[in-house]
Amino acid sequence: MKHESFILPFPHVEIENLITKEENEYLYSASLDVLSPSEEDLKSYKYWVLDEDRYKIDDFGIENLTNEENKFLVQNNHGVFLYTQEYLDIQDRVNTRLSKIQADNLDNFPIQINPSTGKTMKWSVNLCISNDLHALYPHSDDIYIIGGHMGYDDRKTIEKLELPRYKGILFVGDLDLDYKDYGTRFYTKEEKNDSSNPYDGFVEEKEVKYIPRNAHFFKTQPNSYHGTDFKEGFPHKRIFGTISYY
Repeated sequence: MKHESFILPFPHVEIENLITKEENEYLYSASLDVLSPSEEDLKSYKYWVLDEDRYKIDDFGIENLTNEENKFLVQNNHGVFLYTQEYLDIQDRVNTRLSKIQADNLDNFPIQINPSTGKTMKWSVNLCISNDLHALYPHSDDIYIIGGHMGYDDRKTIEKLELPRYKGILFVGDLDLDYKDYGTRFYTKEEKNDSSNPYDGFVEEKEVKYIPRNAHFFKTQPNSYHGTDFKEGFPHKRIFGTISYY
C-alpha cells in the first residue's frame, strides 16, 4: 500500500492498493450477488429512487421515470447493503489503514474532535453503486454549504452535525475491466456563463483514475470541487466505497 499527498487543487491523498485483491474480489462479487434480485430496478433506475418518493412512480409509470420532468427523482448513487461478518471485518481493516495514512498526513488532515460527543472523529467506508443517468456534477461537500441547504445558518450548529470533514472513494471492481473515465474529477471554479450547463465555470484539473483497489480522500472545504463525467459511456457497473471521516 502506497500513498501520496497533494495540496492542489485542494488537499487530497491518493492511495494505491488500499485493499487486497481478495478483499476487492469479495466486495465486488458480494455486491453483484446482493444486487442480482434488483436487476429490473437497476435497469429501470427505480433502485436509485428514495423509498419515500417511490409512490410517485405509480402516477406517471416506471417507463417514464427517465423523462426530463421525472428523472430528478433518481439519485446519483445508492447504497449496496451487505450484512456479513466478512464485510464488517473489511470495513474495520480499511478504517484502520485510513487512520494510519492520516497519521502520516496530519498537517493537512489533522485528527478532529466531534463537538457534540467530545470523541475523536472516525473513518468509515460504505458500498454504493452509481448510475449513468446522472453524473455527479461539480460540488464541494463543504459542511457549511451542506448545513445551509439543510436549513441551518449558525456555524457552531452546523459543526455539531455529523457531516464529513474528509471524504473520498474506494474503487471496487473487476481487475480485468477498463473503467475509463469512471474516476473522480477535481475542478477549480471560474466565472459561470451558461447556467444550463452544470460543468460551465469549472476547469477540470485532474482525474483520479478508477482503478479497483485504489482510493483517495480529500478535505471538504469551499473550493473542494469534485464530480464525475462519464465521457466514454457507462459499460460496467460502478460499485465503490464512500469514504467519510466524521
